[in-house]
Amino acid sequence: GRIVAESAVDELRRDAHGAIRGAVTRSADGHRRTVRARAVILATGGFQGNHELLARFVGRFADRLLIRSNPCSVGDGLLAALTAGAGTSPNMSTFYGHTMPAVPADPPPAAWTSVTQYATGDAIIINERGERFFDESRSLADELASSEIIQQPNGRAFLLVDDRLYRDEPLPGRSTQPLGANFDRAVASGAPALTRDSLPDLAEAMGRWNVSTVGVMATLEAFNEAVARGGGASLPVPRRARAFGLLGPPFRVMAVRPSITFTNGGVGVDVEGRVQDRGGRPIPGLWAAGADAGGTYRDGYMGGLVLGLVQGRETGSAAARYARTLNRQPL
Repeated sequence: GRIVAESAVDELRRDAHGAIRGAVTRSADGHRRTVRARAVILATGGFQGNHELLARFVGRFADRLLIRSNPCSVGDGLLAALTAGAGTSPNMSTFYGHTMPAVPADPPPAAWTSVTQYATGDAIIINERGERFFDESRSLADELASSEIIQQPNGRAFLLVDDRLYRDEPLPGRSTQPLGANFDRAVASGAPALTRDSLPDLAEAMGRWNVSTVGVMATLEAFNEAVARGGGASLPVPRRARAFGLLGPPFRVMAVRPSITFTNGGVGVDVEGRVQDRGGRPIPGLWAAGADAGGTYRDGYMGGLVLGLVQGRETGSAAARYARTLNRQPL
């Protein structure tokens, strides 16, 4: 075998019957190379590094996303597959990412984990109108919040906590530090933040960020009243779990931005990783794995490495079995 570094996929090769039989790659200096193969697996890591594809599939504020991962995965696999007639998976707009401090904060990659707001599932998150826009408790460790935040006006959001949440341990068994540790590090990195002793004062101060003071107060009062009645299920945007309310001062708010680690959507595949055309039929000779294979995760997350460890291995085995059936056929 051969590894060809610093090369991109330009196109997929077909035989006279329409089956994929290799690819044409392009090196950094523009040199094109034809690679012949009996089976091709697309595994280019998704399209989180391609602003045009993100705008097309994720939404018009996608340029506000922090790329919290490999920026070189720019959708080569997806684009090559689409050109070859492939269909896309469900949930092209969703992705895995985390809630990060808003600009002007610009922490280096080595500090990303230490400033990530993993406890969004316990906090209250609002948009510029002062409204909650999803059930924060759906996230176990902030894995869903970014896909929701990016759909809000200007892709902005604001994370609010009271003193109890600030001092709480958000991830029992995984961290000995309170929620406030990452909060404070994010603020130190430059995130806009406020601390006030009353909710009206906090809402008024948020007006300087072009956030609706009236909307903030209406949301927080309704949330606290629902908690006092026994829970948040009756709210306009229900809170199904971990509805604690903002009850004890001081109250804190931080401006946050969404980030993307990898895209959930991608090429449509079947359970063996075979790429499907727009009618749902397998394209002979073509597979996809990892983040290029869309639809494995839709409204949840179980780890990016699992895509390689499990799905990648199964897809590779399936492609190898197919290739062995063609050993006597010329390339």
